[in-house]
Amino acid sequence: NGDWAGVWYVAKDGSVGVLFAFRLASANTEYRFALPALEKDVAYCVRPFEGGEARLRGDDLAAGLLVTAD
Repeated sequence: NGDWAGVWYVAKDGSVGVLFAFRLASANTEYRFALPALEKDVAYCVRPFEGGEARLRGDDLAAGLLVTAD
């Protein structure tokens, strides 16, 4: 709908991926992006551009990663 855009790249073996997420014309400051094709039982390190770090399982990321923007 033009409110948010995202591009998700993942390695063929599901070992690593990168999400580029952009808030466009949305008034909503958050959006949930589903990140498929990761190993469901593996804990992945999630590092947002603004800093910080979290460890999330592949099955949780497939359900959706909440991205926020000011």
